[in-house]
Amino acid sequence: MGHEADTLLIHFHQDKIYYDAPYLGNDETMRRIAASVEALGPEHLESIEIVGYASPEGASGRNDYLSRSRSGEVSFQVRGCIPQWANALVDVRPGFESWDLLRRRIREDEQLSEAKRSQIIAILDDPSVGNATKKWRLVNRLGTEEGVGDVWEYLFRQHFIYLRCVFVILHHRAEGGDQAERPAAAVVADTAAREHPGSEFNFYFRRGRSGLDPDYMGNRATQEALCSLLQARPGVDSVAIYSWSSPEGGALLNARLSKDRAGSAAKLLGEMLPLGEDQIRIHSNEENWPGLQDAVRDVYQGDDRQEILSILEDGSRTDEQRKQALKGLDELMDPLRCARVVVFAKPVASPLTAVQPEGRVEGGERISIATQSHRETKVFEPEAPAAWDKRTVVAVKTNALYDLATITNYAVEVPIGKQFSAVFEHYCPWWSTKRDLKYCMQYLSLGGEFRWWFAPQPKPETSDRMLRDVLVGHFMGVYALYCKTDIQWERKVGMYQCNPIFSAGLSYGYAFPLTKHWNMELSATVGYARIPYQHYIPSEDWQILWRDREDQGVLHYFGPTQLKVSLIRPILVKYRVK
Repeated sequence: MGHEADTLLIHFHQDKIYYDAPYLGNDETMRRIAASVEALGPEHLESIEIVGYASPEGASGRNDYLSRSRSGEVSFQVRGCIPQWANALVDVRPGFESWDLLRRRIREDEQLSEAKRSQIIAILDDPSVGNATKKWRLVNRLGTEEGVGDVWEYLFRQHFIYLRCVFVILHHRAEGGDQAERPAAAVVADTAAREHPGSEFNFYFRRGRSGLDPDYMGNRATQEALCSLLQARPGVDSVAIYSWSSPEGGALLNARLSKDRAGSAAKLLGEMLPLGEDQIRIHSNEENWPGLQDAVRDVYQGDDRQEILSILEDGSRTDEQRKQALKGLDELMDPLRCARVVVFAKPVASPLTAVQPEGRVEGGERISIATQSHRETKVFEPEAPAAWDKRTVVAVKTNALYDLATITNYAVEVPIGKQFSAVFEHYCPWWSTKRDLKYCMQYLSLGGEFRWWFAPQPKPETSDRMLRDVLVGHFMGVYALYCKTDIQWERKVGMYQCNPIFSAGLSYGYAFPLTKHWNMELSATVGYARIPYQHYIPSEDWQILWRDREDQGVLHYFGPTQLKVSLIRPILVKYRVK
């Protein structure tokens, strides 16, 4: 055989990047790493591979940052253990979100039923959706099961604690073996792997395009190098594809571009090598904010570099707010539109094949990757078991502009499918000053609107955002309104009664998430209003109003009729799906 690899795992707290020695036996693991390297010696140790992972929940950009930072933190610790070989041997890289390790742990979970395991695997392996949708489905569609309770909470508690980790892989020659004794194909494969650290290949895409152009940014040379590696490897276990779009333009378009770019890379792989569906893992990561942050930090030389970094690192800003604040960075965007192909081959150890017995990862345990089995059964979707989902059934709102003018109001909006909704609204301030009767605000309004959401922007549920499945994005509508008014402000403003007023017309607006539980809507209406009016003349003590017969009539108005800045509270309910 002549070539082996041992893997040890360092674990991290949730959302943390610092090395905690007592946590899950990390101190013992680090001592074993140092002892193993010392025992092997430079004549047998070929390389040390350090791959960091984040558990697959939360924002993908944050998880990318966590995996990079964790691998760098462990690299610092390992280099301290073996300073005499560190520069030549240690290869550090991020592994991003640990989807593959989660998949293997689920397969070996004995607490879940076979039907529930198959349901989870089907979600993880669905190539038609991105990672954000997979996370939403794990949270909202797994429901409960006898013996474990809420399945998502069980996964988070039982498995995710072991997915926040860094793999330290010691590649070495077995005792008595040397390079000459190894199969020629394995020697060639290792040479190719060293030329392309981690067996990673980046393909780049033109702006707004998902097709792979071989003449763009060295794609042809990358394709040839990937082809050479695939031919040299005696057997490919699996291939992971991570795709991104540059963080500019619309989020929905960028998500689709990222997904389509991963599909283009998968198609290229299929032409090079016959791979089964279960051998290709697609991870669509949408907008490449971590890549932009790295580019600004490492490449950008502008005077506003620190200001741009502060904008990128400001966790209180949304992605749309960052896009508005960042201009003139087009030269940094080209490398961010990419698909990364990671090849895991059988002769060379892959960190994601290190699965502990009984699905548990214990700190400090040594794992011989060379003896691991790579055989996996094809995932099939069983008869859909009962599960739970969420949906918005109604939204309650108030127009903040009218509230500021003491015009109390509310509206109720009911979604009709994904792209339509109906709105009922009611305005009813009804007050006057009791002392002198000089001031009065009486306004009664009832109205309805039918809306078409022509550019919906649904948002999956995350730890800091409630699900937005409908009622967000751009809409157009038709409305009708009835009202009567009596507004009086001394003798300068008002002294008119208008009853009844009828109005109808068109509306346009945009709604978006404002906080975890609240949305905001910006909208305006234009149309026709028929306004009958009657002027009154008050007595000196304001106790009597005389009708002014010379100032009355009907006004026909065309133009803007309403302006709304509304606060909205969507109300969601759980329902059982089969």
